[in-house]
Amino acid sequence: MKKKRWSSIKKISNYSAFFPGFMEKQFIMFFISEDPWQYIRNLKIPDELVILSGLRGLKRKKIDIETLIIADKFSWLSTHDNKFIVCSDLFEEGVKTDKINIPIPYLKGVIEKDYITIIRDKLNYHPLYYSRLPDGFVLAPRKEWITKIGYQPNIILDKTHVIMTQESMKLTSIDDHAYSSNVSSNEKDLIELFLQNIRTVFMDLQNKVREIYLIPSRSIGDLILMNLFNEKLKVIWPFKNAVPYFMKNNSILLDVKSILKKDKSILIKLRDKAESANKEILFISLLLETAKKTKIMLKDSLIVVGFGSNLDRVSDLIIALNDLFKATWPNTPIPILLSRTNIDLLKNNLLSLNDVTNYLNIEESNILEYQSYFDSEIAIINGY
Repeated sequence: MKKKRWSSIKKISNYSAFFPGFMEKQFIMFFISEDPWQYIRNLKIPDELVILSGLRGLKRKKIDIETLIIADKFSWLSTHDNKFIVCSDLFEEGVKTDKINIPIPYLKGVIEKDYITIIRDKLNYHPLYYSRLPDGFVLAPRKEWITKIGYQPNIILDKTHVIMTQESMKLTSIDDHAYSSNVSSNEKDLIELFLQNIRTVFMDLQNKVREIYLIPSRSIGDLILMNLFNEKLKVIWPFKNAVPYFMKNNSILLDVKSILKKDKSILIKLRDKAESANKEILFISLLLETAKKTKIMLKDSLIVVGFGSNLDRVSDLIIALNDLFKATWPNTPIPILLSRTNIDLLKNNLLSLNDVTNYLNIEESNILEYQSYFDSEIAIINGY
């Protein structure tokens, strides 16, 4: 039986055409303002909303400011008293109790009468954008919602803690998984630690769902995952006419070109959803969208990606993860290579993915062949 989430859904309008909410875009906005409702009067909002106000039912006086969270019922938002969590309900209990080692996107925090505190996942995977208002601030996971109320969105990059008051927004970052100097500096030990982190999280995911799918992302991280989990992982391949050596019996072939020919507007929709023109992100989301249209994935399933392994510039990684989140939500993939302390091993140059592929005997020629296949498939986006 599905567990009951914290929540309070309120019906606030009665349009002739009932509009339940945005099923493909995460609609949630955080306000601190003298009158937050003035900013959304001209914005088409769903009939049923999840609302949390710092006033907690008190009538707002002219001298008051109001803190407000407004979302639709699909948004992942759940509330309890003055606390809130924004994440997939599959992981809500772990996020609530701070017992989450899986690299998933989430937000959580508290709302008081004169401030909102938000804590974001350690990867900064969940997008956050903000804008200054004449009398406060607005914050949202999509640029679109801020633009539609007439303001310019600014990205919050590598900050996991936000404290928003009417006068200011304080951004900080607390790294709870920093690399420990007590860990062995031996390369083999580090690689084994890296692989064990992935195996541990994969087992946790197996206990939650019936099936785990890999959507390839061109990263050599894909090959690491296929090497580690082989038949335990179903791979959704775009390679209809050329089957690489590493494809297994449980792989699923998708004819992406045929899907694009039938519906040329799909990429326009995906660009709008992702708020990005990043070709690799669009291709991952195109594969996912195709898989959903053809109904090949079990409902009780999760998606993982080898994406996110290039940490040469952390800001680029965060932007790419944010775009991936928006492009694929609510079926957001898990960048499982960045589990637990792995991001610190990579970010601190203690280890590289090439070290891991060498350790697993994945040959350079096979990596190049894989990336060549992928590049040829991504190229089809240019024609649409």
